[in-house]
Amino acid sequence: MKIYRFCFAHKTASMFGFKILKRIADANAVPLYSANNTPPNHGGIARAIKRDEDNIILFGPERTYKWIPELEAAINDGHEVYDICQIRHPLDIIVSQYFSHGWIHPECNWADTTIRVRRRIQNGEISIFDYAKLELSGETHFADSSVAEKFSPLDEKFRGEARKVVRYEDFYENYEWWASCVAKILPEKFNARELLLDERPDYSKAVTLEDGVFFENALQYVEKFGIKSGKHIRSAEPGDHKHFLTPTQILYLEKIIFGNSRVLRGQYAVD
Repeated sequence: MKIYRFCFAHKTASMFGFKILKRIADANAVPLYSANNTPPNHGGIARAIKRDEDNIILFGPERTYKWIPELEAAINDGHEVYDICQIRHPLDIIVSQYFSHGWIHPECNWADTTIRVRRRIQNGEISIFDYAKLELSGETHFADSSVAEKFSPLDEKFRGEARKVVRYEDFYENYEWWASCVAKILPEKFNARELLLDERPDYSKAVTLEDGVFFENALQYVEKFGIKSGKHIRSAEPGDHKHFLTPTQILYLEKIIFGNSRVLRGQYAVD
């Protein structure tokens, strides 16, 4: 059996990851185990591996790059595991998370600590730079792991057949090339590149900011673009963090991020 896992962390076009997985699975009549299916069936991956009735299984998109016991067991049983992992510049993820934490994401089932951080963001007590430092130290309480912790498994030795790391930046700026990179790791018979090109994302409704536009106070951005209304579609452009963090702040944060991750350093660090 061949198992193809897609890993798209939050803020790396994860729902698009599900869309293309579903399209590929439906077009090729192969099973897809996903938390985004209706109903979710990702928990059935272990049973499917044990049954060994399918030649190919699609799995994901996982929001973590962590190696899970089900895949370890599959390898031990002689199955092949492949990973396709989408990454994005961590500072763009953190900026996007800041606005989600402060305004966009619903509060349902949030812990008190998470809500307290939201109120401080909304009151202007936590700047984006402050939030980034909190996130890198695991103190925003927005998710189970910090952005830095999410990427750390990519630096561990991959125990499957092959892993392909693709970048959100290429996905956004050169989708044809990105689609080719993803298609190469999938079976040729899937005709994946053509299927991916048919699903090209449309960012025409997202806000774009001109180069050099800078918001010293994030609340100015919130007011200008109506984030509180819930109608705002955040910028999807790579490099969005440059509109909210100064070059000195970026350098400070990148030293922390890239110093702790060989993969991120190789993909984003500038000599």
